[in-house]
Amino acid sequence: MVYVHVASWTILLIFFFFGFVLNTLDVVQGNKIIHLIARVFYIVVFLTGLHLVTNYGMNEHEWVWPIIKMCFGLFVILSIEGILVRLKKQKKTGVYWVLFAVGLIGTFGIGYGILT
Repeated sequence: MVYVHVASWTILLIFFFFGFVLNTLDVVQGNKIIHLIARVFYIVVFLTGLHLVTNYGMNEHEWVWPIIKMCFGLFVILSIEGILVRLKKQKKTGVYWVLFAVGLIGTFGIGYGILT
């Protein structure tokens, strides 16, 4: 399940990049399709992450770091959605980029630093 989760995160980030590029190029129809596929991968990432959190090991205090990592992952997903929607509406996205960076750093930091 870890490989499915990592692969779905990778695919989600690729679709986010494509959605960002298509939005800056004003390709409306392609951007809608990419955004729809990204939303499907939000669900896949969330469900696989939830499965990993519940199966990580719920002994004593071992559940704290996976829950915190899941919160950072949700920040990343919410910031991706916020960036894509606000770019489509041609509004400022600075706050969402900060959330994206903090969430990504927190997710990778906990995932590869603490939970290895």
